[in-house]
Amino acid sequence: MHVNGEAMYTGGIAQPVITPAQARMARAALRLGVRDVSAASGISAATIVRVEREAVASNVGTLATLRSTFEGLGIEFVGDCGVNIRVTTPVVKKPAAKT
Repeated sequence: MHVNGEAMYTGGIAQPVITPAQARMARAALRLGVRDVSAASGISAATIVRVEREAVASNVGTLATLRSTFEGLGIEFVGDCGVNIRVTTPVVKKPAAKT
């Protein structure tokens, strides 16, 4: 694995690591909150916020998990600067509002 935005190797296939900007764009494209992404990925909401704000150097494993989570929700990553959405509605359902 390469760490600093280079490439990660999963299952013998090289994939670029996503950038914090791509993580923000992917979440916005799916119209998901941080807690929704946390529930879907198993990554804490606080960690997702830190990744998106570029507050700390991100762990490659965290970025790989976010990438695979977003891809599973219909996001396609374009190079190191963009995202495309393959579906029109998110797969993750937001919890019902408490009354």
